[in-house]
Amino acid sequence: MKQKNFLILIACSFGLTLLGCGGSGFQTAPVTGVVKLDDQPVSGVVVNFTPQPTDTETVVGPFSFGRTDDEGKFTLQLRRNAGPGAVVGEHKISIQSPEYDPAEIAEYESLIQEKKRNNQDSSAEEAKLARMKAAKTSIPPKYSDDSPLSVTVPAEGLQDYVISIKSTD
Repeated sequence: MKQKNFLILIACSFGLTLLGCGGSGFQTAPVTGVVKLDDQPVSGVVVNFTPQPTDTETVVGPFSFGRTDDEGKFTLQLRRNAGPGAVVGEHKISIQSPEYDPAEIAEYESLIQEKKRNNQDSSAEEAKLARMKAAKTSIPPKYSDDSPLSVTVPAEGLQDYVISIKSTD
């Protein structure tokens, strides 16, 4: 009896492993790009690509996301670390500015003042603080939840795709 239960447990574990592993099950392609606001790169924002249903397919696959670096560049990754890239097909693009906790901002301000009092270089902290403060307001709300932005990800992917947005229309 114990051997039978053990075999069932092994079979179930193997089946769950097969379901949970092996990628997203959808065709994906690599996507890299840059976000520009008023022709200037935007750092520290999150770019989301959400697959859209088609007339023939209602199951669209997982969304992808990436955070921009100091030059506004991003590389997309499928949600839950399911791999790099995005699902091939039509996507809605949204961009979110992170909301930093005021306590975190105050902590950086305090750290900068302490370094200055000790005649230490605080340029890295000052740059980070500036990015944190700018990120709170840099992306107009229309580009977040109900964004008008969209793109088709082809099978070969998108390299250096430019998302150009304006602060005013």
